[in-house]
Amino acid sequence: MVVKYLGQTNVKCETCSAHIPRHSYEWEMLFKHLYPDGYKTTHIVCEKCAMREVGKKHWNTIKRGG
Repeated sequence: MVVKYLGQTNVKCETCSAHIPRHSYEWEMLFKHLYPDGYKTTHIVCEKCAMREVGKKHWNTIKRGG
């Protein structure tokens, strides 16, 4: 899957810049081979942004404890 649960990291979300006090996720971009070398293709995101990337249909398989 494109998003996986990391746990508590206490960092900022790399997509919306919100502080993540508890639940963080790692979002891996699709088609990594199309980006130039050295381009960051994984981001640490908050729960809201992770849900947006996965979609509500698949969220129950990705979310913490699910």
